[in-house]
Amino acid sequence: RAVGLLAVESGLALDDAQGLAAMISQLSFEFAWVEGELHTVVNGRDVSGLIRTPTAAMNASTVSKVGEVREALVALQRAMGQRGGVVMEGRDIGTVVFPDADLKIFLVASAEVRGLRRLEQMRERGQDGVLADVVAEIQARDHQDSTRAIAPLRAADDAVQVDTSALDVVEVRAELLALVRDKMQRS
Repeated sequence: RAVGLLAVESGLALDDAQGLAAMISQLSFEFAWVEGELHTVVNGRDVSGLIRTPTAAMNASTVSKVGEVREALVALQRAMGQRGGVVMEGRDIGTVVFPDADLKIFLVASAEVRGLRRLEQMRERGQDGVLADVVAEIQARDHQDSTRAIAPLRAADDAVQVDTSALDVVEVRAELLALVRDKMQRS
C-alpha cells in the first residue's frame, strides 16, 4: 500500500518496474503501536491513514503485479520476520513470503461484510462512501489479485481458513488466539 501511495505522490507510473524498484530501495519501513493502533511509518512519515483508502488498496494491487516490486518487498518482509515471533498479514504471506511459517491463517468474509467493515473504517476517518461502490472495489481487487501471474492471492495448502463473515472483532481475535495456543501446545 505504501509503495502504491508513494509512487502516485512521486508521479511514477504504477507499472514502471525500474522506477518502482529504485524508489523501494530508498524506503525505510517502521511499524509502531500508538494508542493500541499499528502505524506504518515510511522514511519517518506516518502514512497509516493514507494507505487505508480504497484507492490505496487498488494501487497496492496494481503495483503488486510488478515482479521487481514483489521481489523487493518479499526481501524486506523476510528480513522483518527473520528473528521469528512475527505476525504478518498479506495476500501472499503464507504462500510466497513465509511458506514455512509455523501457522498460516487465511481469513475470509463475504464481499458485502468486508464492504460494511471498510465503510465503517472510512467513516471513522471522516471519509464518505457508498456500500455498493466499496463492495465493487473489493471484488475488483480480489479478482485482480487472484488472477495475477506473480504470486496470486490464494490460501496456502496448509493454511487454516477462518470465515469471519458472522464474527465480530472480539470473536475473530478469540478464534485466532485459540489457533495460536493450539499450535503452540502441539509444538
